[in-house]
Order: sequence, then structure tokens, then C-alpha cells
Amino acid sequence: MDTFCSPRKQFALLDLAISIYELGVTLIELGAPVQELQRLPLLTKARRCKSLYANDQLEQIAEFREEVERELEAVRLEYAKQGVQAP
Repeated sequence: MDTFCSPRKQFALLDLAISIYELGVTLIELGAPVQELQRLPLLTKARRCKSLYANDQLEQIAEFREEVERELEAVRLEYAKQGVQAP
């Protein structure tokens, strides 16, 4: 994020990053290897979000955030089935 992003876009991207971080912490606590999480295609796309979306595409960023949350929730459920519960 830099001066070439509108403040609203910067906020949306920061909100996305915080969401990914918080969900990632939960997954790691459940035993998901960091290397496995880093290979998820949606997280690769998340690293490029600044250049993928224009300043006026805030709704698309929000939709992408929801997509990331759904995929990470599916991963969480898979690890939770293995018997480890998140704090």
C-alpha cells in the first residue's frame, strides 16, 4: 500500500491482510503447516491484490475477502476433524 492507492482501497487491503493473518494463526494452531498455507492459490492472489484491483473496485476486494475466508474456513474444518480444537 502506498500513495498510489486511495485511502479506502488501502483500508480494504489492510482489512484483508488482518483477516488472513487472524485466520492463519488459527490454522497454524490447529497444526496446518505454514508451507501448505503459503501454497494456497488464493493467498498467492492476495499478495497481488494491490495491482489486481483499481481504487474504485472496493466491492470486488470485499468479495475476494469473503472468498478467502470461505477457503480458509474449509481448511480449518479439515484440520479440526483431525481432533485439534482452536483456542
